[in-house]
Amino acid sequence: MLTRKMKLCLVVMVFLSISGFSQASEIWINFNEFTQDPYGGFIYTTETTAQIYHEGVLSNDPYTYGESGIPIPTGVQSIGFNYSFWHGQDYYSSAFAVSIYNGDTGDYLGGLEGDETGSGYFELDLRGMDLVANLLGLEVDLAEYNVEMTFDETSSVLEINDLKFTVSDTSAIPEPTSFLLFGFGLLAYCKFGRKLN
Repeated sequence: MLTRKMKLCLVVMVFLSISGFSQASEIWINFNEFTQDPYGGFIYTTETTAQIYHEGVLSNDPYTYGESGIPIPTGVQSIGFNYSFWHGQDYYSSAFAVSIYNGDTGDYLGGLEGDETGSGYFELDLRGMDLVANLLGLEVDLAEYNVEMTFDETSSVLEINDLKFTVSDTSAIPEPTSFLLFGFGLLAYCKFGRKLN
């Protein structure tokens, strides 16, 4: 018959095993796989960073442009990124937008837009969305124009960093041997601890 202490230890073991399965991991999205259309500006990318100077479009959108799209991993929870935007000269107007689409239907899922200098983190929850083709489309746009609405080059800069998926990590469990040793040790303590005391 299980004592109260043994029952408590079993509850702790179950909690530890469940918490191991509920951890999340991150999958990075490579900006070098995006198509660049700089217009009159300049675009610079690495695997984890995209910078647009003056104006331009950076895209990986299968529905609109016929590009390869971004594969959605199993267990996806969200997509997110860090951003930084500098507006440039006061007598010019500039704005940016980061738009996320269903790669199969072209439906707009969410995104971020702005026209003021600033930085931050954006995250879009993808759980429960109907993503039939398991592909996302994503566009990063920077546009600028003077007060007469004619396009011109200024010094506006948009930077996107660390574009990534957050996914449920079913493999994030303790090493089996370590977990078993800990579990048996915990049970042994529960069973014999009182006697040793």
